[in-house]
Amino acid sequence: MSIVLRPDQSKAVSDMREALRIHDSILFRGPTGVGKTVIASYMAQQATARRKRVIFGVHRVELALQTAKTFDQFGIKYGFIASGRPSNPFAMAQIASADTLRNRSALLKDCSLFVPDESHLWASRTRSGLIQAAKDAGAKIVGLTATPERLDGKPLDMFDAIVEGPSEAWLIENGHLSRYRAYAPVRPDLSGVGSRMGDYVPGDLEERFDKPAIHGDAIQAWRKYAAGKRTMVFAISRQHGQHVTDAYNAAGIPAVYIDGNTPHGERRARIEMFADGRAMILVSINLAIEGFDLSAQVGRDVPVQCVQLLNPTKSLPRARQMMGRALRKKPDEAIILDHVNIIMNSDGTVNHGFPDDEHEWTLEGRKGQQEGVPSFDVSLCSDCFGSYRASLPACPYCSSERTVKPRKVEEIEGELAEIQKSNQKRQEMRSARDLSSVARLAVERGYAPGWIAQRMKAIGQRSPSFSEIHHAMNDARNKVLTV
Repeated sequence: MSIVLRPDQSKAVSDMREALRIHDSILFRGPTGVGKTVIASYMAQQATARRKRVIFGVHRVELALQTAKTFDQFGIKYGFIASGRPSNPFAMAQIASADTLRNRSALLKDCSLFVPDESHLWASRTRSGLIQAAKDAGAKIVGLTATPERLDGKPLDMFDAIVEGPSEAWLIENGHLSRYRAYAPVRPDLSGVGSRMGDYVPGDLEERFDKPAIHGDAIQAWRKYAAGKRTMVFAISRQHGQHVTDAYNAAGIPAVYIDGNTPHGERRARIEMFADGRAMILVSINLAIEGFDLSAQVGRDVPVQCVQLLNPTKSLPRARQMMGRALRKKPDEAIILDHVNIIMNSDGTVNHGFPDDEHEWTLEGRKGQQEGVPSFDVSLCSDCFGSYRASLPACPYCSSERTVKPRKVEEIEGELAEIQKSNQKRQEMRSARDLSSVARLAVERGYAPGWIAQRMKAIGQRSPSFSEIHHAMNDARNKVLTV
């Protein structure tokens, strides 16, 4: 069966092919829901038709089976390089578990295209060694990820270049991802929580958040904002996740829990319960953050409708991956229930921001907070508890027309309030449609030249040369200085 790509997916393939003429190893950055596995399947189908061997690498068995379902859908013959899965050494396409491939690395010698999925997780010595072994054998490398940033912030130096797919905002605007509503706790308390390896210490978080009253607040919020919606809940730890699951079930809301220790058969059964509606809530910790596509897991269209964030994180990749689980295309708006300051801090300033905020991704590692992302104050409507940017003259939800001054909000603990993005930043992005206007936006926000090239691709324009970008930025700086 021939794979028919959307225009934005076809452009991504074209951009990758162009990059592979120059580089041996590229990283494709595509948002959750852009169809990275479909795009990779197209490339695999094209390669195997020319009798070139393809290895698609995954870091978890669920993702191997998820990929297999996509290959099945398009009639791609494959075998597994994975413990306990059927092998087919004669197939030109192979789906490989990273752990098994490590012990059978000789198979990389005959590989023409190696596709490590969730590539930000392939930075360890053994996994990056597999990428290098494939390169040494003459294979082209196409890494896939929605969030090209290591959890430790170090460079992703096993890749030579990033190829940017369409942005989250573009996919939402063009109907390929869901619009969303985000609700956030006004005053969660994270003071005194320790950090280790760049993120919060789970034990400290458990002590702070694994309490019946907080579980009750989460259930109350779900009933108020997402009742009846298929919801993924992200918990802190196994203990916390099980307690949250028990609390939902005790409240009469069917919930199931999975983690890496759940036996494979039981895990599959619980995912099916979630998909067919016998369970409204699926609680997990790290298992369902990267790459989890419910529809692909079960082989039918059952998108996640809501995510509930109960695990604080300092990691932008984790934040984006969790919020992205709810953005896959569906008729209704996605709901994001943020109980732990993922989107914004308690003082109203940006933390990780919204899932469709612009971000300049780089292979060079974490550079600190992105320049050009402004902080903003949040006002709380006393009529409907709607929480929105203070720059708006009225509540966007109940149209209460009055000036609400930014202030420290004092309200009932556990109450959630909706947060609304102001349209100003998005409108500026949409209005910038040529090199001159994109360059001016970059200068005003302090973005790097690479962002301009990525943005021009995202809006379907010709990718400018370095000298063109340089001249455009100089012209923009002169115009900004004369204003």
